[in-house]
Amino acid sequence: MGAYASSEVLLFLHADTLLPGNAFPVLRSFFRRDDVKVGTFRLSFDTSDWLLKSYAYFSRFDSVFTRFGDQCIVVRSDFFESLRGFPDWPLFEDIDFLRLARSKTRVHSFPMAVTTSARRYLNNGIVRQQLRNALLVVRFLLKSPVADLALRYDDKR
Repeated sequence: MGAYASSEVLLFLHADTLLPGNAFPVLRSFFRRDDVKVGTFRLSFDTSDWLLKSYAYFSRFDSVFTRFGDQCIVVRSDFFESLRGFPDWPLFEDIDFLRLARSKTRVHSFPMAVTTSARRYLNNGIVRQQLRNALLVVRFLLKSPVADLALRYDDKR
């Protein structure tokens, strides 16, 4: 599985996502509680488009369709190791990890939002990209090969 970090709590943040300024005090407060094993932030985009704001609204609810790595996954290292970490996949490793975590404990929603890039939505069309994402997640849940889905995700047609 590779090298491990030595911290009690691990934070996984996408390169195009920014943490809110007060993230660490809030995380410290959450992770003082023994029942908190894993959580994500809510989502916001780096644009003020109303449709993206409505998509982001649903990130406060926990489901396989509303929680992703874009929201920054924060997890206790012992819990992460007990789940064997992220699978070594090019896509949907975050969804798979959170789905497994959800089967063992509650996935908490931290009461603030990270800001992630809307680039893919703006370049491909907001509705088109959202529909494409949803279709790929459904295909993933129906056990389509992840490598095939990753090729479709990066396909610009």
